[in-house]
Amino acid sequence: MAVNSVQVIDGKPTELNFTLQPFVNEAAGRTPQTTTSSPSTSHLIIPMTKASNITQIQAVPTTPPFLPPGHQPTHPKEFRHHNYADMELFLRKYNSEFSSITHLYSIGRSVQDRELYVMVISDNPNVHEHGEPEFKYVGNMHGNEVVGRELLLNLIEYLCRNYGTDPEVTQLVNNTRIHIMPSMNPDGYEVAVEGDVKGYKGRNNSNDYDLNRNFPDQFVTITEPRQPETIAVMSWLKSNPFVLSANLHGGSLVVNYPFDDDKDELSHYSRSPDDAVFKQVAKAYSQENPLMYKGHPCVDLYPEEYFKDGIINGAQWYTVPGRFLQR
Repeated sequence: MAVNSVQVIDGKPTELNFTLQPFVNEAAGRTPQTTTSSPSTSHLIIPMTKASNITQIQAVPTTPPFLPPGHQPTHPKEFRHHNYADMELFLRKYNSEFSSITHLYSIGRSVQDRELYVMVISDNPNVHEHGEPEFKYVGNMHGNEVVGRELLLNLIEYLCRNYGTDPEVTQLVNNTRIHIMPSMNPDGYEVAVEGDVKGYKGRNNSNDYDLNRNFPDQFVTITEPRQPETIAVMSWLKSNPFVLSANLHGGSLVVNYPFDDDKDELSHYSRSPDDAVFKQVAKAYSQENPLMYKGHPCVDLYPEEYFKDGIINGAQWYTVPGRFLQR
């Protein structure tokens, strides 16, 4: 940066607020990006000293600082229900449009032969890179709990459309391999009733089993037959070295962290070996949602519920043998 008509001579240092003005390269015919620092007054204060070490201060009027609008990421503009056909079309569209950072695959099929789709988003989406963490999101395990399904579709859109322009998104995609399964129970979704906030239709899979009670348990033997969706997810977990996961449900607005079961099958704190890490991650998530963080998020449906800081240990809330354990 060049500043004209400034004398620099020995003397007591003076704090200086200044504005960086754009430099126009006329030969190139373009103006580089401007960086600004807002002055505290409408004048630029320039220290001037003479050899006698007597400091003079000259107030030089400046033009108002040029403040370019800050970068704003592109947000999804549509939030609506996607049935299976719509969801499939959405996933194929983004996989085709952003093929360099996406990979669409299926981990298996539901009871009614619907694909269990997963979208990978990463700078090298088709391969596991040593040292790069693998993360997974799963939604719509209960077919009538639909918000998570739509949020994950919006997340796919958000990551794809902001990659290369938004620094946070670009850093995340370049350094993480993100697997997103919008729907683990597509059959249940197709029979669920829109607007039914208290019913159970569509919650279970087509064989009428609750998929969130169908996984192996560390304390209890699960006797119900393992479902195709459960088997597919178990095989998926064995095939990928996931280091962290989240499973999006509907109902209470809270971050529920492991363990969800207890050897005594009682509702009290069931600490996992990574308890401190899970609490830290859970709280970091809840703090970004003011309503969740307050701890009283659903007063109409659950007036007695309270979750300190918007988080809770699963078994302290209620024990669930056979739940899909997130690591």
